[in-house]
Amino acid sequence: MLIFRQICGFLVQILPCAFLCMYPFYNNLKINKQNSNFIISSILILMVSLFTFVGVHSLPSEIEPYRYLMQDVIFYITLLFLLLFYIFVIKVTIYKKLFVFFIVMNYGFLIGMCQNLFFVSSVDGYMYPTDELLIRICINTVLFVPMLFLIKKIKKALQSLMDDKQWKHLWIVPAIFIFVVSLCYELPSHLNIVNYERISEIFMIVIIIYSLIIYIWIFSIIESNRKQSEEKLHLQMTVDNYRQISENAEQIKKCVMK
Repeated sequence: MLIFRQICGFLVQILPCAFLCMYPFYNNLKINKQNSNFIISSILILMVSLFTFVGVHSLPSEIEPYRYLMQDVIFYITLLFLLLFYIFVIKVTIYKKLFVFFIVMNYGFLIGMCQNLFFVSSVDGYMYPTDELLIRICINTVLFVPMLFLIKKIKKALQSLMDDKQWKHLWIVPAIFIFVVSLCYELPSHLNIVNYERISEIFMIVIIIYSLIIYIWIFSIIESNRKQSEEKLHLQMTVDNYRQISENAEQIKKCVMK
């Protein structure tokens, strides 16, 4: 059970966000999908094995107090490897990648803050107590579907005729939301507000949900405009085809009459 907790907790923290980051760009890789899947799977298998080994095995007494720290280091090294893969293997402009990355960061913050609203009572000296893990899985299950809905809309926008110059500035918006969320978390503690942690978490959740709703609205408009542009283009092509057919018919008629 302890081994399962470590493996499941590690993957639940990484896989949803990694999938959401990769989903819009899965057809824009510098290497084929088979090799990409092999690289990502190898990273995850190796790092989750190290993470679980450190998390469940008895350690020498002198390093036992650093068990959590060692697991955190392994976790962040995994994130670094995946981030490098994300940056260097996807062949789109950096601004598009930054936009999706910060959007998913907002989602990650939301998951963490929602989890913190629940009191976790069981602590046994190991990461991912059972009730905490179940809470995180439930929150991911509830929020992943609407987040995937947003990412699908972003994917369509990425494939649209939006100029790269627009993405150059657009990625700053979710980055600012990350800054605002962090500020909302820290500011109440400096102002000596009672129960500041709970207040901060609620504010952060509201801000992130509000931002994600705005993104859904914006990209729904972009998708609607894209469809209208495609319909106009298709209509113009149809008119041009009929005009060409009519002109050809006139030419044939003149030739016959001669």
